[in-house]
Amino acid sequence: MINRNNNSRLRSKTRIRNKISGTPEMPRLTVYRSLNHVYAQIIDDTTGTTLVAASTKSKELADEVKNSKGKISKSKLVGSLVAKKALEKKISSVVFDRNGYRYHGRIQAIAEGAREAGLKFWWLPDRLMAGLRPLEASVEVRVLFRQRFKELII
Repeated sequence: MINRNNNSRLRSKTRIRNKISGTPEMPRLTVYRSLNHVYAQIIDDTTGTTLVAASTKSKELADEVKNSKGKISKSKLVGSLVAKKALEKKISSVVFDRNGYRYHGRIQAIAEGAREAGLKFWWLPDRLMAGLRPLEASVEVRVLFRQRFKELII
């Protein structure tokens, strides 16, 4: 039997994935959370490859995860590790895919950890903006974007 919350999450996930996709210039940062662990990976959807991945099971975080208390603090460590690995591969901006989860708790902690480590998030509401990087978008597009959506997350 499918859990009702999981079913609604999957419906939300499909709606989100219809709107966003990762490109080589701006890949997609997707998140998965299980009961005890959190996984984050940066994906280029044009080739279908995972560029960077990290989780609470990562060997790089083993000592820090043992010393930290609570799932939210562990999630923040995962976000910062993903951002560090992405910056090493010269990926500076990503599209955030919350994977149907609410932007709250562990999902929010991953995003905050990645932002604090230097990764820029670009929120893309339309497919028209999907291929544009923040600096490449024309002035008209940015003005229309700001008028339509009051707060722009970069």
